[in-house]
Amino acid sequence: PSSAVRVRVTCRKSRLYHSDAVAQRVSEAILRAVPGISLEDGQDGKEHQDEPDDATQLFLVRLDRDQCAISADASGALLHRRGYRVAVARAPLRETLAAAMLIGAEWDPATPLVDPMCGSGTLPIEAAMIARRIAPGLARSFAAERWPETPAGVWAGARLTAKKEILPKAPAPIVGADRDEGAIANALANAKRMGVLGDVEFRCAALSALEVPESPRGLLVANPPYGVRVGDSRPLRDLFARLGQVARERCDGWRVALLSADRALDAQTGLPFTQVLATSNGGIAVRLVAADVSARESTRGTRHR
Repeated sequence: PSSAVRVRVTCRKSRLYHSDAVAQRVSEAILRAVPGISLEDGQDGKEHQDEPDDATQLFLVRLDRDQCAISADASGALLHRRGYRVAVARAPLRETLAAAMLIGAEWDPATPLVDPMCGSGTLPIEAAMIARRIAPGLARSFAAERWPETPAGVWAGARLTAKKEILPKAPAPIVGADRDEGAIANALANAKRMGVLGDVEFRCAALSALEVPESPRGLLVANPPYGVRVGDSRPLRDLFARLGQVARERCDGWRVALLSADRALDAQTGLPFTQVLATSNGGIAVRLVAADVSARESTRGTRHR
């Protein structure tokens, strides 16, 4: 009682095809079952672009070939919302995608990690969380915590167990760099909020001035500009070429991983990238590509896949 409810409906190849009408019937049933419930305005049965918040319980109704499934959203705010990222730079990378990049690149937390275009610090912060075994949802709440059916102490016990797994410090250096002072200020604030400020070194520096820790192995990872929104990738060719040059000069023996939307830009690096995974970021089709660096190998004849 006193909760707010949203109903989201999809209908596919079913005799009940009017999503607004289905949303109305389900909403009326909820109101009869739990007096005091309030319904969010604008329940039109369509996919809402705005995210559910901690005060609203979302119910999903799916009709598919006359089979109906009703489920209650257990997370509340979307799962990529870890709870630490309040300050963001332009074109922010979702936390879940950043973690997927690190896992896909097979980064070993015992080796250094450097992000030369860190923006608001999502990749280095996610790396610090992985290195210290910090559970990704530890700093946020979940809708299911408010459910009457949830046994008392379950969530508190899960958090206590997760906290016991946390390591006191990341075992290897983690560095985030960006030429934008505002982005670095945001990254520092986010890292402090997550409790990993002591595990990440943030620097305001251009790509050409990048310094990497001395180590025979490590990961250089980045989410560089895509050039898709402006419709012209030519201004980015020099950036990717410089990234490849810096990697060969300073990261011998390391792995390089990029989230890329343009194979032609990948090729500018001169690195033998292979695709690890394909997904989308902000509605743009992107690929995670990775390559092992050897400064002794010539880039001539490199086959780009």
